[in-house]
Amino acid sequence: MELISSAGKLQIRNGEGELFKIRFSKKMYQAVKPLQMGDTVSLLANEKMVFNSTTQEEKKSYSLIRFHHPR
Repeated sequence: MELISSAGKLQIRNGEGELFKIRFSKKMYQAVKPLQMGDTVSLLANEKMVFNSTTQEEKKSYSLIRFHHPR
């Protein structure tokens, strides 16, 4: 866990070092709030691919479905 925002954003780095920016609903904030930077979590997120026809680039966006924080 690298970033937790009350605006509904998480930044998580996987085991290979890739950084993922994940959005979550404001309803989930109370569940996410106890997480701390540096924590290890398992999560399930929805991946959405968006194609920008102007730049001819694909971009992935992620939204949090659920997570597990082993303590």
